[in-house]
Amino acid sequence: MTSSKKEKRDILFEVSVKNASDGSIQHLKNYIQLEIEWQGNESVSFDKILERGRIVWFMSKKRWNYRFLIKKFKLKKGWFRDKVIDYQLEPIQDEISEKITVAWGYKVSASHQIRWGNVVALTALIFILLLFTAIFFCLRRRKK
Repeated sequence: MTSSKKEKRDILFEVSVKNASDGSIQHLKNYIQLEIEWQGNESVSFDKILERGRIVWFMSKKRWNYRFLIKKFKLKKGWFRDKVIDYQLEPIQDEISEKITVAWGYKVSASHQIRWGNVVALTALIFILLLFTAIFFCLRRRKK
């Protein structure tokens, strides 16, 4: 029996964009909240998102608007444990985002996973450094 569950998740999209006029590369990030449906441990393809034509907006440092259409968005098994996500973004060529020519290096993941992953890594590093410092001082005192 597979249970179906819908929930909104905050997703981080990262994309690198190459400007046609000067060849400059900009690395852009954007958080977007998507309502997803997850069924058991199966892979789920989000055709409903495509039907609505979900657009991801990016704002560069030079304040150009970049728009990407979500063409494919598939969650592999174990979504609630933040496993791998497949995705595809396609640059939208129009008056608003005409400066986009090439976009590559797509990466997407759960934003809270990134935030908590950084916190856990930093905490572990601080703990290890404190442990080494304590061992160093203990060994120094024993020698005296």
